This record gives sequence, structure tokens and C-alpha cells, in this order.
Amino acid sequence: MSKVSCLLLASWVMAIIFMFGIFIASCTTTMKGGSMQPELKVFPQQVLIGDPISIAVRGLSAGQNVSLNVNGKDQFGNTWSSNASFRADGAGTVDPSRDAPVEGSYKGVDQSGLFWSLTPQPVGEMISPFPIIRSFTITLSINGQEIASQRIDRIGRIDLDREEITGEVTGVFFKPKEIIKPTPSLILLGGSEGGYNEGWAMVIASKTRLPTLALAYFGVNGLPRTLQNIPLETIELAMAWLGKQPNVVPDRFGVIGASRGGELAILAASVFPQIKAVVGYTPSGVVWEGIGEGDTPCKFSC
Repeated sequence: MSKVSCLLLASWVMAIIFMFGIFIASCTTTMKGGSMQPELKVFPQQVLIGDPISIAVRGLSAGQNVSLNVNGKDQFGNTWSSNASFRADGAGTVDPSRDAPVEGSYKGVDQSGLFWSLTPQPVGEMISPFPIIRSFTITLSINGQEIASQRIDRIGRIDLDREEITGEVTGVFFKPKEIIKPTPSLILLGGSEGGYNEGWAMVIASKTRLPTLALAYFGVNGLPRTLQNIPLETIELAMAWLGKQPNVVPDRFGVIGASRGGELAILAASVFPQIKAVVGYTPSGVVWEGIGEGDTPCKFSC
């Protein structure tokens, strides 16, 4: 190789080293100066209803103020939203599971705060106390400007077999696919709306991994039309049916009830010893009068 070629090659090598050094110095300055691009991290992207959602913000300046907003639409088109403002720590990060908001729709350190503090903005007259919100959008804003957003999809069913049943026992039965040995089971009772709550049972079976029966006790064919004179034998028949199913323990049941269903769950547990656990969602500790046609009160509900 000639001297000229060697000199040219050396010059190129020096130029590359020089440019690489400038690049490294530039990156180091950016990191130390805290001028990284803010980044919103949300995990998981798909979550079982009721399971925790992790939210974190990185790449901020120490002490920088940011806002997080959560919103989603329910089954009636109403928008539910919440918001909270945070101050970044010394490392330029925000984490609601660690940090309390400076202000917002909830107070204190709470990973789920942005979700349970959602409030509706009605578009009509119908607002349910049990909104079905299938997806959330989490948005990061700085000084009123939206920087990033991510969508989270909520699911209600994970690896379940489904069986619809009618007759003396009416409802929908969910059984986790992996069950291969005798397992206690759950009975789910709705409230004064009648029928059975399939969606609620599906989520509970997905979460607990226990066989779950969403049981109707009035308001469907073959059962009382209204919430009056409900026989406790409805629960007894349901337990007998469950006890005959493969890999279901015949004498260990839990009963979950909402509102008037909670009242029925407590009453049934006082009569049937095979009920080992009761969960009441806004139940009553006494038996109230029934509800007849046109919501008129009647003497007995059970």
C-alpha cells in the first residue's frame, strides 16, 4: 500500500473516531441534562376486569409536574373519566403505585386510584351503577399538552367452558378448563333486576378459577315472575345440580349475592350447612318485603 493510501486511510479512521466521540458526548449530555423524551408505560395492554393496571412515566425532569387522565365509555355511551397531577421524583419518574397525586380525583398513594375515582359525564338518562367499560385510554399531559396515550382492553373471560342450563335450575355455568380434581364451587345471585348475571359470573370464574353458576331465582321462564314467595329450595336444587358435575365437590359451596341476592345468600347459608362461605354486595341482614307487579310491595320475598 502506498504512503498516500495509508495517509488517506488514517485520515478516514481519525474522522470516524472523532464523529463517534461527538455522538457519545451528545448522548451523555442528553442523559445527564434530563432532557429525554417523556415516556408513558402502561402494563398489561389486556387485563382481566378487576385486575391491577401499572402506569409509569419516565424521562421527566426532577420535580416536573405532569397530569394523567383515564377515560372510557360504558354500555350506554356515557364517558367516565378521572385525572390526577403528579410531581416527578429526583430520577424524573412518576409511579401512582408509589406517588400520591398533588391534586386530582383521588388522594393518597393508590395504584387503582385513577380507576375507582372515574365519574360519568352522561349523554342520556341511563347511568348504571355497574358500568361495562371495555377499554380505557390513559393519557399523559404536560402543561396542558397531550404527550402520549395508551389504550387498555379489559376482558372478562379466560379459559372457561360455558354451559347454559334451564328447568328447575336455570342459569349459566362456567368451569375453568384446567380443573381435573374435585373443587369447591360458587353460586352467584343477582338482585331485584331478576334473571342471572352471566358477565359477573364469568369474571369471577376467570379470577377465582372455581366452577361458578350464575343462578336465576325469579324473572325467567319456569320461575316466579316477580320477587315474591321465592323458595329457598331454589338454592338447594342448584347445589344438588352442581354436586353432580364432574370435579365439583358436592358439599362445599360459596354463595355470592348482590343487593336482594345478598339477602338471599345470607338467608340460605343460615339454612344449608353445605354453604361454607358467603359474600354479600350491599346485602341486608334482615328479610325485606317482596316486590310485585309494577314494583308494588308484597308481604313476602322468601
